[in-house]
Amino acid sequence: MNQRLGKARATVTAAFVVVGQCLTGAACAPAAGGPPQTAEAASAAGAAVDQSWRQAIPSPAAPSSFDYPAAQTAQLPNGVRLYLVPRKSGTVALSLNALAGGSACSAGRSGLAALTLRVMTEATRQKSALQLAEAAESLGAQLDFDTGRDGSSISLEVLPSDAEAALSLLAEVVTEPRFAAEDVRRLRAQWLDSLRSERQEPVRLAGLAGMRALFGDAAAPVDGSVPDVERLEREDLQRFHREWYVSGNLAVLAVGDLTMERLTELARKGLGHLPARTAPVLPALKLPPPPTQTTVWLIDRPGAVQTALFAGQAFPERSAPGYEARQVVNNLLGGLFTSRLNLNLREKHAYTYGVRSRVLAARRFGAFAVQSSIETSNTADALEQLLLELRTIAAGKPEQITPEELERSKADLVHELGGHLEHVRTVLADTAELYVDGLPADHQQKFLSAVRSVDRAAAATEAARLTPEHMTIVLVGDQQKLLPLLAAKGIAAQPAPPELGE
Repeated sequence: MNQRLGKARATVTAAFVVVGQCLTGAACAPAAGGPPQTAEAASAAGAAVDQSWRQAIPSPAAPSSFDYPAAQTAQLPNGVRLYLVPRKSGTVALSLNALAGGSACSAGRSGLAALTLRVMTEATRQKSALQLAEAAESLGAQLDFDTGRDGSSISLEVLPSDAEAALSLLAEVVTEPRFAAEDVRRLRAQWLDSLRSERQEPVRLAGLAGMRALFGDAAAPVDGSVPDVERLEREDLQRFHREWYVSGNLAVLAVGDLTMERLTELARKGLGHLPARTAPVLPALKLPPPPTQTTVWLIDRPGAVQTALFAGQAFPERSAPGYEARQVVNNLLGGLFTSRLNLNLREKHAYTYGVRSRVLAARRFGAFAVQSSIETSNTADALEQLLLELRTIAAGKPEQITPEELERSKADLVHELGGHLEHVRTVLADTAELYVDGLPADHQQKFLSAVRSVDRAAAATEAARLTPEHMTIVLVGDQQKLLPLLAAKGIAAQPAPPELGE
């Protein structure tokens, strides 16, 4: 047996050697029936073939185009809104959305929206936790839930034949949550453990602290601060559900092989019995004044070999004109691997493995933020280069934006949206954006044309909104090592207040 196994291994090894020789251009066996080819003959044959084409850089293909389907919309008599994107697909993605996100939480109650949704998805008045899980699994699906700054959602992806059962289950979760006292206590304890664990991750901590420093309670973590969640009781969750999960604040979203007539029928069965009610009106937003100079906060992590860096500032809200141009600017500045920040901090100076920027645009406020992890000894140099790049593009001069980087940025945004059409779940997420941000049903179609029409002048106008001399910066790292490095660059830093990292 061992001898046969050894021979088999030798045969396989020999086969791989032959394949390797063929793939690398080494001598291969001649075609069956053909004469053996000498090295001289092969060389002469190669010399006779014109190889000049190998020196020419391939031309790019013609720009591709696609149409993003507009959503169909309707509304039940009680105010529940319906969004449908018909797609010929093997599955249907369904969600129930509410305008009940982090912005609906009052001061000192951060995390209330997210924890409420988590407990809602634990059990209903009809089904225990195990029975609810079994109901979803019987549909070959998993009950997913998410809470953002302005909205919350519960979703399922099922076969078209199971759409009625799926929407019935979603409606049950939203309209009949159990809120058992023991569930609230257990899930709140798990939630707090997750929050404390999250704050041990430097990059995440820098982002949380940076947004809190910029916007105060308006940007309190959607998942909540530790002290706030510790104060939440069962009655808080029940009250939030009664106030915000009402007919006039709900929407049913569907992507797949359905008609609006069928979706309306299913939504009426599950939610048509709800009384017509509207959610509370949010109080006026109170934001802290912007900093008069660049402010650097330090969160000490003794012995850290890297510094988690956050640099941010206020930016326009989602509905403000110029959104598409701001996305283009962000992409060429720090949204792509080939962006200016990454080419400078990573490729040129090797300060980091990567740096990214992003534009956050909620209903009531927005932010521009840059994040990275930097080797401790290079932190001050990297921060200096980051601010230099921001100052360069913030000058607002169109000629400083090259046509190549502009087109690359625009192409990425267009192709990324096109990629969303591959799956019903990503189209569902795009559709949720329509409802949560109050956008028109054909927003994605308009987004494509708006991005394509951004020119250097429009990009420069939005880039001029950047204020590198008035940034809020948070560094999470070894304070003892960082302070002298920053001082040598003329950068003043101060310990961050504890509440920023809670």
